[in-house]
Amino acid sequence: MRSSISLGKIFGISVGVSYSWFIILVIVSYIVYGQLSLELPRWGTGPLVGLAGATGILFFGSILAHELAHSLVATRSGVPVRGITLFLLGGVSHISREARRPWGEFIIAVVGPLLSLAIGGAMLAVALYAAPALPRGPLRDGLIVVSFLIGWTNLALGVFNLLPGYPLDGGRVLRAGIWGITGNYWLSTTIAIFLGQALAVVMSLASVAFFLRTGNLLHLWPILVGAFIFLAASSAKSTARDRRQLRGVSAGEVVSTEAVHGTLTIAEAVNLHLLRSGRNAVLVELEGVKVGLLGLRTVRRLPRDIWGVATTFQAMTPLSSLPAIDAASDAWDAMEALEEDEALPAVVVTRDGLAEGVITRGDLFAYMQVRRALDMAS
Repeated sequence: MRSSISLGKIFGISVGVSYSWFIILVIVSYIVYGQLSLELPRWGTGPLVGLAGATGILFFGSILAHELAHSLVATRSGVPVRGITLFLLGGVSHISREARRPWGEFIIAVVGPLLSLAIGGAMLAVALYAAPALPRGPLRDGLIVVSFLIGWTNLALGVFNLLPGYPLDGGRVLRAGIWGITGNYWLSTTIAIFLGQALAVVMSLASVAFFLRTGNLLHLWPILVGAFIFLAASSAKSTARDRRQLRGVSAGEVVSTEAVHGTLTIAEAVNLHLLRSGRNAVLVELEGVKVGLLGLRTVRRLPRDIWGVATTFQAMTPLSSLPAIDAASDAWDAMEALEEDEALPAVVVTRDGLAEGVITRGDLFAYMQVRRALDMAS
């Protein structure tokens, strides 16, 4: 979201637009302008430009509605959503983690395309029945044309998103179905990702074929969409492989229990512990009780000339200020909990609420690398 312009919140969900979105808005408006010029030849240039711009905004408004549907269902299902971004190729919901059950995955995935299909049907109904009932004139003609454009575009959007290939919604629906039938998350994910990559290749080849046949540069547009789908599917494949490395592993198995005494200076803690271990955080204890955490982010903010004077107790972040993760919880849950702020570690606590140690994303990645090297994936 940092590379986007914030539009505020809708239903409590942050919405932003990427700078690339303005490029596609101009392109879409230009294409719509050409279509409107054919359909409404008596309109002047000014009104046509305004109507084309408004149609482009409505088009992206329907994409936003599509993503809002995903995000609202996700949040109500207990799946955190960091926000929505409109960008060059449409929109994306930043969902922090995947659903825990096939049914949850299915509902979150299918609601977006269903809403697009519903919007498309409603707009076509306006174009076919409501608008023609109005008195003849520019308003009636403009409403019919725009309703047709938005209607067919939303129908196409809904159908395209239902294609069975990850990361499209249809790929997620397919994964949920296979997952629900077989109970095998890994198999369902592998199939959905493979189909997503295959779809991307077919789209790109078809795009090149149409371009060579017609010479129309617009036919090369699907190559960008195909590249996005292929890269997203490849990223999901890597994520699934990482997740499998942490299968059956608890946060308590990855936790670091190294601690320094609170009377140590910051310089001593850095030289004797952080530099030697390569870690970005270390626990601070007093009289055998873990009370805080000294992290690189905190150390970097302190003037270098006080490192040899200030103690780790004075510079530490109290454990009560850090997110807590149950030692018995799944290590992948810990990874997802840490995803929003990679620099911020989490405290791993026992069932009694006592601090057992600290865990960071770096710890989890290092653990996965060792398991992968030893071929220990279950």
